[in-house]
Amino acid sequence: MKHNIISIFLLTLIAINAKADDFNYYVNSFNTENGLTQNDITSITQDCTGFIWMATNNGLNRLDGYRTTTFKHSLDSMKNSIYSNLITSITADSANCIWIANRKEGIDCYDTETNSFNHFLAYHDNDKTIPLDNVNKIYYSPQNRLYACTQNCLIVYDHVARQFVKHEACNLLPETGIQIMDVCSNKSGNTIFIATSKGVFQYKIVTHKLTTISAAPSKIVHFNRKTNTLYYSDTKGLVKKNWKQKKTLLMYGQKPLNDITTLLTDSKGSTWIGTKNGLYIEKRGGKVMPFDVSPNYHVLSLYEDNTETIWVGSRTYGAKCISPRPTKFRLYNSFTNNGFTPATFAIYPENEDSLWIGTKQGELHLIDRKKKKVVVTAHMPTGGINSISRHISNNFLWLAGAKGLYVFDKRTHRISCTGEPEKTGSIASLFLEEDSTLWCASRNGLFSYKNNKMEKIYPLGNNSDENLNICRTIFVKKDTIWAGFASRGLVKIIRRKGKFQCFPNEYNCIKEKDISFVRRDSSGDLLVGTWGGGAYILHEGKWTYLTEENGLADNIVFSIYEDKQKDLWISTYNGLSHFNAKTRFMTKYDTRDGLPSNEFSVGAHFMSKENELFLGTVNGIISFFPYDLEKIDIGADIILTDLYLFDKKINVNESVNGNIILNKPLYDTKDVTLSHNMNSFSFNLTNFNYSSKIRPSVRYKLNGWETQWNALPSDLTIKYTNIPPGKYQLSIYKQFPNGDWSEKVLLSLRINPPFYASSLAFATYGIIFIFVAIGFAVRFKRRNRLKRLLFEEMTQKKYQEQLYLTRMKFYTNVSHELRTPLTLILGMLERIKAEVGKQETIIKQLDIAKRNAEKLHLLINDILDLRKIENKSMEVKKEYRNIVSFLETIISYFNEIAETKHINIEFSHNQEVLICPFDVDKTEKIMYNLLSNAMKYTTSHISIILNVLYEKDSQTVEITVKDNGKGIPEKEQGKIFSRYYQAENSTKTDSSGIGLNLALEMARLQNGDISLSSTAGEGTSFTFKLPIETEKAIVNIEILENNNKPLILLVDDSEDMLYYMQQVLGNAYMIYTATNGHQAIEIANKIIPDIIICDIMMPDISGIDVCRELKSTPLTCHISIILVSARGKEQIWIDGLTLGADIYIPKPFSEDYLKAQIKSLLVNRSLLKKQIRNELMQLESQEDKEPKKAKYQDEILQKIIYYVEQNLSCEDYDLERLSSDMCMSQMSLYRKIKTCTDQSPGEFIRNYKLKKAAELLTNGDEYISNVCFRVGFNDLKSFRVAFKKKYGITPSEFKKRMEENRAN
Repeated sequence: MKHNIISIFLLTLIAINAKADDFNYYVNSFNTENGLTQNDITSITQDCTGFIWMATNNGLNRLDGYRTTTFKHSLDSMKNSIYSNLITSITADSANCIWIANRKEGIDCYDTETNSFNHFLAYHDNDKTIPLDNVNKIYYSPQNRLYACTQNCLIVYDHVARQFVKHEACNLLPETGIQIMDVCSNKSGNTIFIATSKGVFQYKIVTHKLTTISAAPSKIVHFNRKTNTLYYSDTKGLVKKNWKQKKTLLMYGQKPLNDITTLLTDSKGSTWIGTKNGLYIEKRGGKVMPFDVSPNYHVLSLYEDNTETIWVGSRTYGAKCISPRPTKFRLYNSFTNNGFTPATFAIYPENEDSLWIGTKQGELHLIDRKKKKVVVTAHMPTGGINSISRHISNNFLWLAGAKGLYVFDKRTHRISCTGEPEKTGSIASLFLEEDSTLWCASRNGLFSYKNNKMEKIYPLGNNSDENLNICRTIFVKKDTIWAGFASRGLVKIIRRKGKFQCFPNEYNCIKEKDISFVRRDSSGDLLVGTWGGGAYILHEGKWTYLTEENGLADNIVFSIYEDKQKDLWISTYNGLSHFNAKTRFMTKYDTRDGLPSNEFSVGAHFMSKENELFLGTVNGIISFFPYDLEKIDIGADIILTDLYLFDKKINVNESVNGNIILNKPLYDTKDVTLSHNMNSFSFNLTNFNYSSKIRPSVRYKLNGWETQWNALPSDLTIKYTNIPPGKYQLSIYKQFPNGDWSEKVLLSLRINPPFYASSLAFATYGIIFIFVAIGFAVRFKRRNRLKRLLFEEMTQKKYQEQLYLTRMKFYTNVSHELRTPLTLILGMLERIKAEVGKQETIIKQLDIAKRNAEKLHLLINDILDLRKIENKSMEVKKEYRNIVSFLETIISYFNEIAETKHINIEFSHNQEVLICPFDVDKTEKIMYNLLSNAMKYTTSHISIILNVLYEKDSQTVEITVKDNGKGIPEKEQGKIFSRYYQAENSTKTDSSGIGLNLALEMARLQNGDISLSSTAGEGTSFTFKLPIETEKAIVNIEILENNNKPLILLVDDSEDMLYYMQQVLGNAYMIYTATNGHQAIEIANKIIPDIIICDIMMPDISGIDVCRELKSTPLTCHISIILVSARGKEQIWIDGLTLGADIYIPKPFSEDYLKAQIKSLLVNRSLLKKQIRNELMQLESQEDKEPKKAKYQDEILQKIIYYVEQNLSCEDYDLERLSSDMCMSQMSLYRKIKTCTDQSPGEFIRNYKLKKAAELLTNGDEYISNVCFRVGFNDLKSFRVAFKKKYGITPSEFKKRMEENRAN
């Protein structure tokens, strides 16, 4: 807030002090709100391109008039950052490098062309290297020499050696305790002046002579090249010494200037003096005047740029630029003889020298424009003055006010009310016709006043909504009246013979119904301003819309006037817009161009007959001649400053996808090449105009992409998206002061196509097309011949297929016929062999006959199986079996033959029990064929290897049969599974050629496969892979009885998690998996696992729901459940444990922790099983009046006991019948009994019968034989054995002991 007040003060003060000049000065502020890194501006300079650079205590800033780029210290990239953020001084050299003096860390040099920093941390004195620290100032002389003032030495930059060296003047300066504070040179550069803590010295470079100018300590030294005058500070103040060696102490009033911080001589010869207490200026003539002496205004730096703009850097308040810009805006907002209120509502020129102004406070002023003072002041009795109009008599003025119509008498300066104010209410606008008819736009509608009579014209009648009556503006041309309303829009009224015809819907195309201004121009076009909808122009029946989208300053329009060039000047709520009728371009003017405010006043506008336009703002009135204003030229060209790709700034020498886009700054770049995927980009532009926006009008377009010129955005940023590959030119269209327009190309842009759309690619496509065409031609010629050959081939194939089917049908029929006699032959051979006895010769002959008959039998079976496969009539019946013992049985068939042939068969597996589903019959035939084949071709060794492959979502059993024979040639390996194929080098003649083909078909029926791997001279391996499918197989209960591993069901929707836990638990437990909650419940009801490990978060139903379902079902309520989750909410843990879950384990967890928890559950479960067994097998005596309550038994166990008791005497009551009574599958029932009692169903039934037998023997006098039959034992001996095995004594001994116990 404070810096804004200072800006206004400066603007006013400069305007007062510059009356003799033809310039008005504009002040513009720059601070952290504009993007600066800090408000302490320690130094300012300008580079050769035009950028302003500002140093602060928190980094370096580059300004272009519209945006700020900052440079700060970065530890990550020392090459592209300053060495320290504490900057004391900066300057620019002729090579466009910025030299930066840090407070503690030496000097940096920023190369604007390469976007890189060079750090100087030391200077050289002969052979010594001395650290650079506490650099007070760096100075670049007109002779291109760079000086640096350090704590105790003056150094200069050696351009040849590219290093700082000690200046020769240091050898002549006092050696002890000296501090170099400032340095400057005279106009020729042959003399430098040095300010030090020991005084001010003059050093002549040619003669190497050092002269003392002052012995007093000095911090500032400055040479005015316009007047050849030296300025320096000392203990008394600021001293001025001219070429005649005359010294003068500069005074402001009666006091000397003290606390000097910086000095500047501008291009006009004036000296600007910065102090800790404000800013002063010494004009030519020696008079010192205050420029800004605001409290606490501490000036730190001064600089004049190439447009004669003065830059002032201060402490706390940022920087200000004071610009002497020529302007034709004439300002009326401050007068010495009257408390003039700048907010104006009405304007009317009395003549060329006088101006009537009406204010919001009801004051009517007559201003003498030449003398700039108020000569007449009158006061409205009530409210403000909304409009001023001429009167038919030159002695009067019409005034529109808040209470109606008033007349002002110029002679008496009295204001009196007239015109029936109760009718009109507040009047906003007036229009006087030549016949003295006065039109009034009022709050109650449109009125005409003539002959002292106020008549309402529109709207007639009474309206409930008063807003519909508000009329804002009026314009009359002959017999046509245009009235603008606040809610009705624009109404056209025709006057015919004293009567009025209204057309309220004539201009419905104007969407905004709040009309603020209406007028006709010299061509008869209708000009309409709206309150929020922009401006409308009706030309020859067609409307033109001017809004913010096409460059209008604001959509709230107050006035529209036409100048002599037929251009339009539009005052708005946010600036003044100039619409060029020829180019259709829009130019905006605002406070940076000299306006006292961007907000214009309602109704405060007038254009005189001389074409001078008067406009009122909330901060004063301006007047100007539009033609003169159009001639203003800012004198600066427009350049590109920054390139952005997808909103990311591209720096010089920055690599983008391996390519350097810019190898020098964008403003020095003529051509840019982008790849096809860099098709969204934007450019920043500037004209280095720090005090006003671009003037005159400028438009842009991307040639090759656009055909229309675009208005330049206010922020001077041009954006394009999704531009296709091609060549483009970014151009601007600029108007010069003489009215001519010129197009200039700023940048040539090339967007390369992708490789597939490049010229080389299209050439390749052409070559490919030619070859393809040739290929099609050759193919077409061959086509007829191929058709003929194909037809012949198809005919032959059909014949072969028919022949094959005929043969197979014949073989099948013959095979069926041969089966019966072959069976008889084998049976008779067995009988003959038994009857012959020990006649070895005959037995050997019979063995040969039997062996060949068996081979024939197997061949017949193979043919029948092939036929079933071809007819798709072969069924797959999978059941759970221990595949390890299954393979051992098959291998045992071949051991005897292998021993006779001295062949070693080795079976390798890593687990004794591997339960998996497979078709026993088909798998047996597959293994028989693979082993038979290995036996034929091996030399001495056959190895069978069993593995289980665990994938993420599946398990596969892999059986490899490997021999060490001579192998199969590579050319024959692709045919080895073909039907009836035999290897060419095979020496075996007893092969049918269908065995391997049949094995492969049977493997595929089980969704498996057989693969071949063979190396000549090393042997052959056949690998049979069989996937484990848990849901489609019939479980063999006997296999489960042989499996002692606990069953665990893993439930998780993550395949990776299931795979991991299988690897962790697979060796110790039998694992089943489910990937969702519904599948888990289904599997759990089938297999009744010992433990379920379930994730809580799953896609269908949660682990909590799974736990609830299983625990509420009698069949599964006993299963131990471990809940696992990555969510750490305590309520989830409580819910799961409340539902019956045994353990909650949060993710992540360790393998050892999981195994320990499982082991603990199994131990607890084992103890529970023991309790259940004891409870079930506890004997009940007759003394027990009530049956003992089952503490550990669930509903299913009680139901099982019930059915066992009902069938107690049934000898063959087993698992099958019990499962039928329970309406459960044998698998589910088996697992239920096993997991609850640790007994198989058979053991459970037998033990329960023996318990009942013991109870009968204890409580009754029945014979042992009767008890035996009552509990389902038909054999007394077997009952006795079973009873003794369970209780350790025979039934008779048990009965005797019970009788003795009762007797005692």
